[in-house]
Amino acid sequence: MAPPEQPTPDPSPWYLRPGLSRRLVVTLAAALAALFLLDIALAVSGGGKPPYFPWEKWPGLNAISGFVACALLVLAARFVLRPLVKRDEGYYESHPTAEGGKNDA
Repeated sequence: MAPPEQPTPDPSPWYLRPGLSRRLVVTLAAALAALFLLDIALAVSGGGKPPYFPWEKWPGLNAISGFVACALLVLAARFVLRPLVKRDEGYYESHPTAEGGKNDA
């Protein structure tokens, strides 16, 4: 009787395996929901440190302000910083030198 065949290991790296991105998004969304619910539970129970400003009592304030700050950073990077550092398509191709020849370096 022949031994059962072992499945061949997947040669792709772990981060390129199919279905990983969906599992990662679901896991992160579940962690976010759990932390948000914990924040609400702490706000209702009166736990945590006492607020300095009145709006610090709002449940989920840190999560919302963190998301808004991250979204603003992404938008600033895309619409403000990208045009500043973007180069033309042929920017790194060889340019003619002052002598009229091609720059080999």
